[in-house]
Amino acid sequence: MGTHEAANTWLYSRVKHADYPGIIPDKDHEVRGMYVTGLTDANMHHLDIFEGSEYERQTVKARLLSKVGDDKGRGNIEGEEVECEVYVFKYPEHLEDREWDFEEFRKHKMKKWTREDYGFEDTDHLASQHVDGDEKQAAV
Repeated sequence: MGTHEAANTWLYSRVKHADYPGIIPDKDHEVRGMYVTGLTDANMHHLDIFEGSEYERQTVKARLLSKVGDDKGRGNIEGEEVECEVYVFKYPEHLEDREWDFEEFRKHKMKKWTREDYGFEDTDHLASQHVDGDEKQAAV
């Protein structure tokens, strides 16, 4: 399985009254995500179940980033264009009128979505702990 950073023209907003984001097409915005290869049909089935009925898997074209810039995309250098699948939020009217803020999520909400023994610096969660490679791999 391989992963690469990718960007495309989508708006990335927080779902109202939820801790998670949704993306919708928008030519004036970009979404940076992970391009993952090597997933099986069973993997995709599990992802479909996890994403649920609010999302629809769509095939899109995205550009892999040959150099990753900052969180705002400054310094990104685009590379190869690839075809991939993304989960598009089906109800744009349920998105907040602001972009998704991963830093806010990381500091205040991530604890609800991760293992209890994981900690993150600068959050209201447990203090960060050393995790060896085997444990880290098992958590992915």
